[in-house]
Amino acid sequence: MSLYHAESINLRAEADNTYTNNLEEKRALLEVAATLQASSFKFNLEPGDTNAEQSGLSDEESQHSGAQLKNSGCARLFLLFCKVASLLLFVFLSVHEALHFLDSKPCDEEEYRKPVCTPELWSNGHWLRRNLSSMPLQPPISSYSQLLKISNFPGPYCANNRLPFTNTGLPRLENDTVEFWDWRYRVSSYEWRSGCDEAGLSRKSPTPEQLIEKLVTEGGWLLIGDSLSAQWFLSLSCFLAPYVYSVPFWTLEVPWDSPQHMYLKPNTTLAQKIKRPLDFDPVTTPLISILRHPQIQEIVAKHNLIADELPLWGDDIVFDMEPSQYLADFLDPKLRYSQLIASAGAHYTQRLFQGRSLHKISEIFHYSFKHWSELILQTLEDPRARNKKVFYRTATAGHHECHKARRTGPWNEVEVLETLVWNWQTIPLFNKIADSVLKGLKHSKFKLLSIERPAMLRPDAVRPPIFG
Repeated sequence: MSLYHAESINLRAEADNTYTNNLEEKRALLEVAATLQASSFKFNLEPGDTNAEQSGLSDEESQHSGAQLKNSGCARLFLLFCKVASLLLFVFLSVHEALHFLDSKPCDEEEYRKPVCTPELWSNGHWLRRNLSSMPLQPPISSYSQLLKISNFPGPYCANNRLPFTNTGLPRLENDTVEFWDWRYRVSSYEWRSGCDEAGLSRKSPTPEQLIEKLVTEGGWLLIGDSLSAQWFLSLSCFLAPYVYSVPFWTLEVPWDSPQHMYLKPNTTLAQKIKRPLDFDPVTTPLISILRHPQIQEIVAKHNLIADELPLWGDDIVFDMEPSQYLADFLDPKLRYSQLIASAGAHYTQRLFQGRSLHKISEIFHYSFKHWSELILQTLEDPRARNKKVFYRTATAGHHECHKARRTGPWNEVEVLETLVWNWQTIPLFNKIADSVLKGLKHSKFKLLSIERPAMLRPDAVRPPIFG
């Protein structure tokens, strides 16, 4: 038995004894009160209430004696005493309970205020340079498998094959040089020390095996979003690669916006060890899915969020679908999703919105996010969503001077972009809008996953443009 578990049992035993002692004390007091109350009732005599046979008196004599006793000064004084005593005892018990409640309240508040590792606290950390001796490989590196190893992925490959070289920053083409391989090594030579670590609330990152078991037993994740979500899906496929396979296998014939899924490899040792729920089928139950849906066109068009004379959309292709489609998947018991993790904003650009101002685009994002949130709230009211949660993951931005940061390493604080590039200046505003909307909703199963800060401190890790 662990020390923590033993201490928990001891604390519970003490609490039970205290409760039992208090209960016995209250029972004794209540018995006294009942006795006093019964005494007062016995002396509140009415004609015919006494037993004439036991007293040896006739009915008339009994009634007369009772009337005399009731009207006597001593009887009245005794009755008053009994009633006052009962009242005082009632007041004592009430005050005792109130004091007990007030005495225990600070403990409850202290327990309630006990620090926890929130996403915001976790993000409020900094990057630390790893000792060279702690790196899985010593420099130089020159292959994809070595790149994955220094990135702390467990295997030499990723389960998903959709742009793996681009999304993992593999130097190739014109950048396949010693200089860029050295840069890629430096990118992975830092580790994140979270604000939770600084506060003494360290939470170990799950191992691939632990995450697999959680996804199997508790339910999978449904990722909804844009290219950023697709990159997160690929990273998860690298992390879980020894135990999962990803479909579809990517070729030029596969539609760009096709849903992607990760499934458990049923023949691995880990898969045999996990106690699978009866409704989990490794062939049909996905562990993680990604649907390319940045929540733009369908909601904007449906709710008339743009009413000027310009064309609605520019030349950028946006892959969109009706939210009802993926929300139906989220609620489908056969798919066993436990969490929906959405993200948006990276594709809300002036190029997409025909040169409209960033202020106007921010308004469009605000209204779009509000309408989308209403759809999520309606979904969470469905009985099938009883054990499900929805998270909105904040978006990240690039940096126009990343080439300068590659030699200096991570930042200590997020810096505001001074030059307008893409829509990177407005990404923080989009995140604040989402934060404001979700705080207003105050829904326990629909929350913000604010974890963008570590990435925003790494302009040195932004891939060179020729990689993809």
